[in-house]
Amino acid sequence: MLKAAVAAGPKGPKPKKGKAKAKPKVAEDPDTSELEDFIAAAKDGEWDQLREILGRHPGYVNMRPPYRRYAAIHQACYHGDAEVVRELVKTWSG
Repeated sequence: MLKAAVAAGPKGPKPKKGKAKAKPKVAEDPDTSELEDFIAAAKDGEWDQLREILGRHPGYVNMRPPYRRYAAIHQACYHGDAEVVRELVKTWSG
């Protein structure tokens, strides 16, 4: 009983905080001329080609064509390549 009172605090239970949606740190690239190649490279596990395209279009890291279900990070997860996932998050996401 005492633990519940302490956890609730003097004014009652603490309100639950909603999860804030994080804003991408890199702006989407308006030039989508290589976006399909970028997603295809990710789907095929062609990480060197993916890196080359990201070098020219860093905003692609958070993008996918509207007719595609998965982004590059999803493909890296599917391939089980944790190192590429880390790189996409740490290096390319800002």
